[in-house]
Amino acid sequence: MIDPRVVKGFRDTLPHDEYLRSQVIQKLAGAFYLQGYQPIDTPILEYTETLLGKSGGETEKQIFRFRDAGERDVAMRFDLTVPMARYIAMHKEELGLPFKRYHIAKVWRGEKPQRGRFREFYQCDFDLVGSSSPASDLDILLTAYESLQTLGITEFTIEVNHRGILREYLEKIGAVEHTVFILRTIDKIDKVGQELVKSELAQVLSDGIVNQLYEFLFPEKEVESLLEHMTSVLGLDSPSILHMKLIFNAVKNLDLSHAFQFNPKITRGLDYYTGMVFETFLSGDRMLGSICSGGRYDNLLSLYGKESISGVGGSIGLDRLLTSEKCLQLLNITTPPKVFIYHNTDGYTQAYSLIKALQRIGIVVEMYPDAKKIDNQTKYAIRRGFSQAIFIEGNGYTLRDMTKKESVKDLSLEMVVSRLQEQYLG
Repeated sequence: MIDPRVVKGFRDTLPHDEYLRSQVIQKLAGAFYLQGYQPIDTPILEYTETLLGKSGGETEKQIFRFRDAGERDVAMRFDLTVPMARYIAMHKEELGLPFKRYHIAKVWRGEKPQRGRFREFYQCDFDLVGSSSPASDLDILLTAYESLQTLGITEFTIEVNHRGILREYLEKIGAVEHTVFILRTIDKIDKVGQELVKSELAQVLSDGIVNQLYEFLFPEKEVESLLEHMTSVLGLDSPSILHMKLIFNAVKNLDLSHAFQFNPKITRGLDYYTGMVFETFLSGDRMLGSICSGGRYDNLLSLYGKESISGVGGSIGLDRLLTSEKCLQLLNITTPPKVFIYHNTDGYTQAYSLIKALQRIGIVVEMYPDAKKIDNQTKYAIRRGFSQAIFIEGNGYTLRDMTKKESVKDLSLEMVVSRLQEQYLG
């Protein structure tokens, strides 16, 4: 006998949870589409060289990689951004640029499972490809904001940075050759703390460089604005600073400053990010991790063709949202009312007439399929959580409240429909 079990980091989903997920996906798809983003899909499997084209590093350790029956080196997609880059390179003539897409699907990463982090999970991606304008970055940030609002999540902060700010500073202090290492290391601060990050940086950089870097990122003197502090160091003509100021001025003019914050610690771990990056945290639950992240990747698409095409995008962590009790309360997903019909061999025609009548007004109906004893059917109905049940008796119906254990007999089809419609739908 085979022991039924699930691989670590993977999960089965019970019907209630899957219904909840499907409703969230439907809401997000509607929100993305309303913002002008078009749906696409890509294969689960890609050639490994496609996925590792530039990310490498930690990604190579995390992907599920194998040789297929044709001895091809393939891997399961670890995100939806890299496959999208390959997709755009192959279809850009059909699509036209700029192109706004969304893609909601599963991805796989062989990383250590922990709260809010699994090896198989959904991503909800939205990208704008073919524009390097700050307006494109703003479009992505506002789409992230509007999508979370659509879900009923209102208490969050979108923390924004520009990787170019740190790159410009490293050029200024003569440490630009360590840019990739420093960006990856700084990205760990919220997880491991400033001291551990400082010690990691000290393995490659001199104490003087590390101290200068920390004074730039975390000034000891009190500053009114970190962005203005960095402007004073890099100058008013810094391209990255100007980019950030355009975005935050727009956010201010839209009266959304409460939802956005500049945070120079946000660098994002993947190397394909080149400019604006962001992460989103629930108010009061930062330990959950970011629920929506992304950024600009100006060079990613050049891996798959001679033309360099700019892109910027974001991704909502659906599974992470659904593991948060706070999010579940905010999502406010309601299930449609459900009614149970007892099996009656002689009443198939009546039963299906009733089923259709109830379905037309938005009530889910389930008729027990087998001619079992009433007690067995009742136990099933209670276990499934039905609050209302219907017996077919001759040409009439009995409506039973399973919670109150009260019945109303000798009802017509119209009377049953009317009562349930009034009770459930008002």
